[in-house]
Amino acid sequence: MFGPTEANIGEFFAAASSIPLTDTAFDEVANTLTLTFHDTALTSGKPITYEDPAKHAWHGQYVQPYVLPTSFPAGPLAGTNSFISAAEVREDDGSVQVVLTLTERAQTYTAENGQLLRDESRPYLRLSFREIY
Repeated sequence: MFGPTEANIGEFFAAASSIPLTDTAFDEVANTLTLTFHDTALTSGKPITYEDPAKHAWHGQYVQPYVLPTSFPAGPLAGTNSFISAAEVREDDGSVQVVLTLTERAQTYTAENGQLLRDESRPYLRLSFREIY
């Protein structure tokens, strides 16, 4: 899932969001598929704090307007399946890369993106792998 960072929280509108610009690259020698999500980060920033939280109360109760920070750890991801033998997440020069080491069974894939919620918020990207018989 993708969301705002501390730097662009004022410009972020969840109901009009989509996945970031994404490139794919396949390395035949290493049998890896690399997804590069441009202008993204693994950590969204610091929690929002107010000098006077009472000014930001709703019906007398303070409600944090954004759930920040969010973070996702870099490094290897646990688990495998019939199509992916290893996966790693890394941050590189203002972008996030997901490197998937594929098995021989992963002969083709389909990429699909959409929204998790009906109000068109919480964008996602899903990859589906299959064999060719």
